[in-house]
Amino acid sequence: KRFIRELGVPARFMNRNEFSSEVGTGLTTFPTILVQVGKDILQVASTDEINRCQCLEDLMSLVQQRFASIS
Repeated sequence: KRFIRELGVPARFMNRNEFSSEVGTGLTTFPTILVQVGKDILQVASTDEINRCQCLEDLMSLVQQRFASIS
């Protein structure tokens, strides 16, 4: 939770059903990390990328790299 807070972006965790009812189905596989920029939804990390992470530090590094390129 601290890591997400320190990213400095509003975060919201949603399960598949919540996401599907709000955004629609068929847009992505799960798990995934998405960010909303204006009206666009961009994928920060795909299911495959998340699954390739060997530990939490790998996932945190991936997220930090991607957010740096988005900002």
